[in-house]
Amino acid sequence: MFNLEKSIENQLRIITKPKPTFIFPECNDPRIIQAMARLIPVVNCMVPCRRDLLAQHLRDQRISLPIPEDDFLSQLIFLNLSEMTQYKNDFARELLKLSQGKKWELTERQAIAELENPLNFSIMTVRQGFANAILGGVQFTSRDYFVPCLRLLKKEQTVFELGLFVLPDTHPTGIFKENMVAFSDVAINLAPDAEALANIVLGSCCIVRDIVPLEILPTINGVIVSYSTKDSGTGPTVDLVKAAGELIPAKLADLVQLNEAYQTLNIDWEMQISVAISESAARKKIKNYEQHPAAGRANVLTVTNLDFGNSLYHLYATTWPDALKMLQVGGIFNQALDFSRNSTAEDVVLAAKALALQHVKKSDYMGTLNQFNQ
Repeated sequence: MFNLEKSIENQLRIITKPKPTFIFPECNDPRIIQAMARLIPVVNCMVPCRRDLLAQHLRDQRISLPIPEDDFLSQLIFLNLSEMTQYKNDFARELLKLSQGKKWELTERQAIAELENPLNFSIMTVRQGFANAILGGVQFTSRDYFVPCLRLLKKEQTVFELGLFVLPDTHPTGIFKENMVAFSDVAINLAPDAEALANIVLGSCCIVRDIVPLEILPTINGVIVSYSTKDSGTGPTVDLVKAAGELIPAKLADLVQLNEAYQTLNIDWEMQISVAISESAARKKIKNYEQHPAAGRANVLTVTNLDFGNSLYHLYATTWPDALKMLQVGGIFNQALDFSRNSTAEDVVLAAKALALQHVKKSDYMGTLNQFNQ
């Protein structure tokens, strides 16, 4: 099985830029604690709690760490919110301004009260540039954690979630190169329109390209799947997929102007899933097969509704429990990850390292913008 975590570590090792800073609001969860202990070499780990409280929690829960407890605690960035009145007031003013005219509009008193919540303080810490990203979801529901992230963090036109799998060697070979496959959207967009669908497949392919080196996957092949293959069927979702496809060439050209690595993206649409992943099926069902380089070789599958995408993710997660699986969020400038509540420490580590890699690969990334003075 391809060692994706090792590959990411090797890429991080050769990029000489400052470590990104990630804040973990669920810092009392054993999985998060164990993950942070493994992430310290590549990430500045920030937690909205006092050192003595976390130390007591480690002892009470008898949490096993891969490094000595004192070494671990000494390398975390602790935020004692009771001593950060000025920052809470500054964040509250920004929160108040953001809420104006929204359904969730706040009064000044409510905004100040919101910043007493470590989760809200953590989100605003990212928004105001004191951390590069917030990582959560192992305890919080999406409503309590990710919806506020979407409200408060800067985002693009379309936000989506990608599930990337590295399948074990027991998975049949010859379907996905290196046994890697990604599905989108698996968590956010219930029924995307054509513009969103085009953004999701493009953004998903870019994420996989940013994470997986060229020598492992020379091309990233994305397909918007359908029950129709090139006019073999008709219906509203087929029309939706075709409309999304018409937007893709121009959008992809714009992306290539920003990053020449995206020249290795092949993106197609309106294919049955069998045609997308089976070369023999693609040859039989697509007349001009040679003009469709992603056909039969797809490793990024984008679907037309959330039910389909979420089902694909959980089907693979349960059928292949030994697979490496990773959730990434697109369209939010790499500022957040939303884990499932059954995530393991290993899932958190892999996704966090991938997110760190995406940060340091940005041409304009020079480290964390601001630092707290405590």
